[in-house]
Amino acid sequence: MRFHRPHFSMLAFITAPLLVGCHLEYHVSMTPNGDTLDREVVVSSDIESLELERLQRAMGPHPPLHRNGDPGQQPPRLIFNDHVSGSDWPDGFGGTGAWTIHTSPLGTADCFLECLGGDVSAVDDILALQRGIDAVVKRVRRQLRTELAGDPMLPRMLRLLNDRVHPDAADAAVLGWALLFSSHMLPDAETTGIGPGRDRMQAYIKARMSSAAVAFLWQRGWVTTSEAQLAAMAEDPSDLDGPRIAARALDLDMDGDW
Repeated sequence: MRFHRPHFSMLAFITAPLLVGCHLEYHVSMTPNGDTLDREVVVSSDIESLELERLQRAMGPHPPLHRNGDPGQQPPRLIFNDHVSGSDWPDGFGGTGAWTIHTSPLGTADCFLECLGGDVSAVDDILALQRGIDAVVKRVRRQLRTELAGDPMLPRMLRLLNDRVHPDAADAAVLGWALLFSSHMLPDAETTGIGPGRDRMQAYIKARMSSAAVAFLWQRGWVTTSEAQLAAMAEDPSDLDGPRIAARALDLDMDGDW
């Protein structure tokens, strides 16, 4: 079984906000052993400390084993092992779990249910994401006031940050969260295999996310119609002229050597 948990980080610029994401993979193996269920969880060693504490609470306080990763490609992985008995257990793998043995004339079948992070509220996650954006904007605002004290451009930059960057970053975060969540609901390579079909699906997802980003920037007035049209046709819409977008948003004179 493979679970994906999206992580988000917001990079606030004076130009349009950008949302980037990555994910941490958990590999969970469950093996019946008589009336005991042996469980193994493998996760990257760069797991956050809070998640590591939760894993240790769920899998036991004993220190995890280490397995070396591929040199230069992935960090070492942590291996957790525990053994449970009975039909269910209260904490499972960070949520709740159940193990049932069904008996029939043909033999027995072991059925597992494991809910990862079943006590996590999506609303709380989104609110935490918004609080993180607020903190980033507050820090950028303080940095601007410190570094550009007395600069005639400071009022314009603060006004742009407060009136456009902050609210648009908040909206982009929710939209990005929804898009990434939806993409993780699609079957992974273990289900679809690798090849032309898998490549086409990944290209389609990337194209839809790029289209959503361009549409958002155009709708919010960060890019012009012609810029949006060119970006929509480009293979990599990140080639947008960031300095020009920032200068235009700050109402600078676009003629001459701006």
